[in-house]
Amino acid sequence: MTNLSPPIFSIITCTYNSQDYLEQNILSVKKQKFKNYEHIFIDGDSKDNTIELIQNYQKDYPEIVKLFTRTPKGISNAFNEGIKESNGKYLIHLNSDDSFFDNNVLQKAYNFLIANDKLDWIYGKICVINESGKSLGTFSNKSIFQNNSLSAVGKYILKFINYIPHQAVFIKKTVFNRYGYFDESLSSKMDPDMWLRIKDNTQ
Repeated sequence: MTNLSPPIFSIITCTYNSQDYLEQNILSVKKQKFKNYEHIFIDGDSKDNTIELIQNYQKDYPEIVKLFTRTPKGISNAFNEGIKESNGKYLIHLNSDDSFFDNNVLQKAYNFLIANDKLDWIYGKICVINESGKSLGTFSNKSIFQNNSLSAVGKYILKFINYIPHQAVFIKKTVFNRYGYFDESLSSKMDPDMWLRIKDNTQ
């Protein structure tokens, strides 16, 4: 995989002692049929084999895989560090215990986004898996929440329920340049806070 121009996608993976899940994350990215991406890792000084796993991956794909070690300052900070280091047009935060559903995720996202270039961000569903690998179902599974262009009703409900999983959001980097990054004062719910900030000014 060699990209001669800025990638379409930046896949941002935040890690900290993530050896138990990281191999599945990496494998799901390597298997993607669409290859115009970079995979950025922001590691919070892991003490297990996380760094070794990433470095082995990096040896095989040195132009694609980028590793940055940062002093741990919370997940919001890690999200933001990944954004700062990214070069892609569209970003997705796929953390160490997340993986792509199948090998066509990036291709399907690309096909839709290239046909709808005016959209600043889109989101899909996620399949929730427990530690034993059993599927617990999809989220969100209500049709009212499955709209790439947020409706007035959807925007209102978002104030109370975060039905937009960050693992399924493809968002232009320019959105963060215009409206700021994730709020680092928040230790949780930083993603719905971001969606609420941008919902009225983006497509």
